[in-house]
Amino acid sequence: MGILCRADEIGEGEARGFDYGEHSLVVVRMDGQLHVYVNWCPHLGIELNFQPDEFFDLDRRYLQCANHGALFE
Repeated sequence: MGILCRADEIGEGEARGFDYGEHSLVVVRMDGQLHVYVNWCPHLGIELNFQPDEFFDLDRRYLQCANHGALFE
């Protein structure tokens, strides 16, 4: 296990991408809690984002695949 960043570096409602070994990860802070996800669209087999740290839909409620628009809670 390793450190991706300090917890206070990710603000409420923000998401950041990290490379961790062979994995691409997304760290999200929602409702005061940090959540870590694999940055991977299960439908297309590609990373969710085109631009660094751009993972949310327009309402900033869901993670969104930038390629085909699938939304993830």
